[in-house]
Amino acid sequence: MDLGVDDLEARLAEYLARTAAGETFVIIEHGHPIAHLTPPISDTWVDRSLDEGWLLAPRRRALSQVARVNASRSTLSALREDRG
Repeated sequence: MDLGVDDLEARLAEYLARTAAGETFVIIEHGHPIAHLTPPISDTWVDRSLDEGWLLAPRRRALSQVARVNASRSTLSALREDRG
């Protein structure tokens, strides 16, 4: 949406709130674009990638419970045997 400088100055708080909500504005002075008012860029490349949609957030599943086993010998003795 194009905004004149005078309109922007008169309703700055409204346009800042709309920008924070995701809208982008082109600021026009004497019929020429002089600036863009856009929402802030995410802090990290991951946030930007998620926002732009080319990276998807992981869908985490709960890990299954680990079954405990009573072994006949210790892990250390098995490692020593394996390593010679």
